[in-house]
Order: sequence, then structure tokens, then C-alpha cells
Amino acid sequence: MNKFLSGLFFLVAFIIAAFAPLSSYAAHAPAPVPETNYYAQGQDMADYLEPINRGIFEFNRFADRILLHPIASAYKDIVPEQGRAATGRFLRNLASPIVLANSLLQGDMENSFATFWRFCINSTLGLGGFFDVGSQVGMHSKKEDFGLTLGHYGLDHGTYLVLPILGPSSLRDGTGMVVDLFFDPLNYLPSDYDYVPYVLDSGRIVSGRAAALDFTDTVDKVSLDPYATYRSGYAQRRYDMLKGDGNGVKSNDLSAFK
Repeated sequence: MNKFLSGLFFLVAFIIAAFAPLSSYAAHAPAPVPETNYYAQGQDMADYLEPINRGIFEFNRFADRILLHPIASAYKDIVPEQGRAATGRFLRNLASPIVLANSLLQGDMENSFATFWRFCINSTLGLGGFFDVGSQVGMHSKKEDFGLTLGHYGLDHGTYLVLPILGPSSLRDGTGMVVDLFFDPLNYLPSDYDYVPYVLDSGRIVSGRAAALDFTDTVDKVSLDPYATYRSGYAQRRYDMLKGDGNGVKSNDLSAFK
């Protein structure tokens, strides 16, 4: 838990340090386009920090080329598709407490009920979530997080934000990531097991990156501006999830995009 608190302090400090020098600029910047009008007007997410974001984006692409892409490619080549799918289900099942907490905060009792019982069924009959027995008996749940909870109560994205290694986000969703750390029971394991969250987070990153390989390779080849493509894709997916249209779609997780 001490490492968790230290990591949380570092993340919060990073966000404060990154945005404090830009407060005067943001105060005089044009107001963001209201989130509900982003796509009706064919406009992209506000990006007041684009020069900084592009620098971090290029760093992420470099780190991806020399480390994450080769690891994800090897994982995809070595582990059969069914094995990768089972690993993804296991990792999603572990995130159920976060989904449950945010569903309750949003007052979504239907998703709360489905998430709770799906977690119970998959953790037992589904052998820890490797098999999605819950969905087979009708317990379908939407993915939720605190960024979506803030959006549910009307908070706008704020500016687009590219996080080191973690990739596309926004001021709202980045803040939500910090809060979600408190909803994850794995972060409260005894100190003898405080390495477990790091192992699982590494697994999530590799699994998500492997799922996104084909898409990102295509974007990198054909897009004239991959940065803008990923920004638009992230904004659209988060909008769909907030409106309840994108949770059930079997698409690549844009958090893996670098």
C-alpha cells in the first residue's frame, strides 16, 4: 500500500506540475466546444495543450517501437487467440469492483446488479473470469469508470491530454483514473503482495496493446496525422461510452494507442 500511495502522489504531482504553468493560457483560451455538440458539428475534442501533447505522443511512439510493440507482437504470436481472449476476460473481471463503484455512483442499479452477479459467477464458475459464464446466463454489464461518472453528471472533457506511456486521455478522464485507484481492492493488498497490481497492470497494457496492433499499424501506415486520428478516435469512443452506445462493442481499447 505504501508503494501505491507513493505512486498516487507522483501521478497527482505530475498532473499539477504539468498544468500549473498553463493556467494563465487556459484562462484566456477559447471555451471548449460543448461535449454534446462535438460530433453533431463534426468537431474534434478541444486540445489546448497540443504542442506538449504531441511531444509526449512522439515519446510514447518511440517507447512503443523499441519496447511495447515487440512485446505485444511476441505475445500475439506465441499465445493462441483463445488464450488471449481468456486472459482479457480474466483482467476485465478483476476490474469489476471499479465498474460496480461507478455504476452505483451513477445510480445505475441495472448495471450495478449485472456487474455484481457477473463478477460472482465468473469468479467461481468461470474460474476467476477466464470463462465468461455470467454473460452466458444473461448478466451483461457496461464498462464504467470515474471519468464516465463525471461525464454522467455533466462535466465536460476539458482539454485533450496525452499521458506518458498510458496514452490518450483528457483532463476529466485523467482525474478519473486517479480516483479509480481507490476503487480497486487490489491496491489494498498487504505489503507482501503489493507487487500484484504492477504485474496485473503490465498484463493489461500488453493485452490491450496486442488487441490494438492491427489497427495502430494501419493508422501509422495510411494516416497523414496519426496524432489527430488517435485523438479523434479516443474522443468518439468516450462519447459513445458516455451515451451508452460503445460499451458493448468489441473494439480495440484506445488506451493502448501510442
